[in-house]
Amino acid sequence: MVLDPTLDAGASSPLYLQLQRHLRGMIQQGEWRPGTRLPAVPELATRWGVHRLTVLKALAGLKRTGWIQTVQGRGSFVAPRLPEAPGLRSSGEFPFEG
Repeated sequence: MVLDPTLDAGASSPLYLQLQRHLRGMIQQGEWRPGTRLPAVPELATRWGVHRLTVLKALAGLKRTGWIQTVQGRGSFVAPRLPEAPGLRSSGEFPFEG
């Protein structure tokens, strides 16, 4: 298994967080659209050159933050309604500038 060059095992950030950010980026860039079924865990593990538990941990973080949904026996899917990126919120929500 060869680690994908976009993931750095020597980085201060754990592999599961690096993978989580990369998968979220794929969703944000439209590579995976709302409702799209994500590849199976073993396929993602092989593709990124990481252990399947690393993939599961990354997916759990995406699920917790609302980027994906899981359906028992069917897999993981991009959430139909994606979370709003912090930079896109209206400035009226913040009581100060800075």
